[in-house]
Amino acid sequence: MSAGCIPIVYRDGCAWTGIVSLISQDLGYTELEDVISIIRKLENDSEQVSIMRGKSIEQVEEFKAETFRKKIIEYLEECGVT
Repeated sequence: MSAGCIPIVYRDGCAWTGIVSLISQDLGYTELEDVISIIRKLENDSEQVSIMRGKSIEQVEEFKAETFRKKIIEYLEECGVT
């Protein structure tokens, strides 16, 4: 995702719920055949691909160490621990 790859994942679990569904509801599948449909749809929609690539890259920011550090500091400040 950090390189702009668009993830297509099974529509269940953490990868779907916490990451990919935030990029697009169209990137989840329940049947293996759905993956082919998703890829074909994206092949024909370069504008949507560009949008999803951007969102994929943005989503990666949530998993960087610096983002985690900032969120922990904010939480501690809210709790009055700093």
